[in-house]
Amino acid sequence: MISLQLWTPDGASKYPSIESEVEELHFGTMAGIGFSVCSWKLKRSPRYYYPDLRPTNLVVIRDGKKVAWEGEIINPGTEVEAGFEMPVECDGTGYRLATRWSEASLGNGTRGTDWMAANLLTDTDLNYEAGRIDAGDDFEFPTGIDLSPQSYYSETLFKINKSNGWFYGVWEGRKFYFHPFAAQAEYEVAVEDAKFSLNYSIEEIENYLRVSYTEDGTNYNYFNWPATGPEQTSKDLYRRRDGTLASQGYMNLAEAEQMATVVLNERKRMRPKTSFKVMKVTDTVTGAEVPKALVRAGTVVHIKDLYPGRLSRTHQQIVNELSTFALMETNCDVTPVGEVELTISPGTMGLMMEKMLARIEARG
Repeated sequence: MISLQLWTPDGASKYPSIESEVEELHFGTMAGIGFSVCSWKLKRSPRYYYPDLRPTNLVVIRDGKKVAWEGEIINPGTEVEAGFEMPVECDGTGYRLATRWSEASLGNGTRGTDWMAANLLTDTDLNYEAGRIDAGDDFEFPTGIDLSPQSYYSETLFKINKSNGWFYGVWEGRKFYFHPFAAQAEYEVAVEDAKFSLNYSIEEIENYLRVSYTEDGTNYNYFNWPATGPEQTSKDLYRRRDGTLASQGYMNLAEAEQMATVVLNERKRMRPKTSFKVMKVTDTVTGAEVPKALVRAGTVVHIKDLYPGRLSRTHQQIVNELSTFALMETNCDVTPVGEVELTISPGTMGLMMEKMLARIEARG
């Protein structure tokens, strides 16, 4: 059962229930942010002031006792057509990453998780707490990253993650997460329980990169990656396809090679361009059905029996190959009868970041 609660910004006081008024409830999650956007409509007159719809009020959506979405109101608007309607727009607290900047650069020999602990997690305006952060396992930047004169947190995290390829975002309790994607599927969807058209294209494949980087901002160095020639497996499948890659800030050769390795792994294979409307999701370990509203970006899902009899189960379950995907975005729509319609989307961290920034810019 989906419930929606409104609280004061500090979460100290809860407003009376508005569930009987809510229509067209939509909420989602996104890699690189966590809880993304949420919206619903209320049949209310705009002539009055409503304390429960004050911008920055806390919004919590639950499925039973578990949190499905958390964020804050950013825009209680008004639509006047056949009758009065108030469309309410909300952001997950991860969007604060794109509205706050830091002047602190990464020093020599600094890991991204070191910078997060010293800056992002100590910023009282963000007010984040540490969730799962795999400190010590992420890439160490020998020459650091120069972020002067300032850099938004979202931009800095994107630069840090270019050399990691991990998931990051903010979940309930304003807890920040930064960790690798799971190596195996956590959720499973039977092909008969999904509606989708699965499209693959080799247009964006690149298996041989020309990389440029600079250690001082003046002199630029270049190398080809892989050093031995095009990545062989990808070349055998799709022929040689060249691409270019420029460094993010200052870095040395070791950092540039690490970045190239991460990016090549993303570009060398076909990526699905699709989304799935899912009717049922199960846990791969227990086989139990999972509430659709609780499926989040950053997890991995396997579409069972998508290629029956043609490929081994082991090959089918390689993440981001054929029928097993790291989820970059989820969207839930709650129907008038309370049914949850879940749409899940694979993709890349870069595309998710571009989409997030575009949404913010579009608001004016």
